[in-house]
Amino acid sequence: MRSPAHGGIFSMKGEGLHHIAFQVKDTEGKIKTLGEKGFPLMQKGNYGNGSGMYAYIDARKDLKLIFELLESF
Repeated sequence: MRSPAHGGIFSMKGEGLHHIAFQVKDTEGKIKTLGEKGFPLMQKGNYGNGSGMYAYIDARKDLKLIFELLESF
């Protein structure tokens, strides 16, 4: 199954920059702040048996890419 954040972008648009990942603290706070600035949450979840959290933030309208936030617990 494909992730909604990846959504077949390579087959639709070809090769190129899809997203940039940032290691952060307080993912939930960053999601809220970015949402208030017009960058909505696309998808979030845990990884590594719950040892971390990821979130995809939609910045395609303004920046033509997606931010991925990564937090290790």
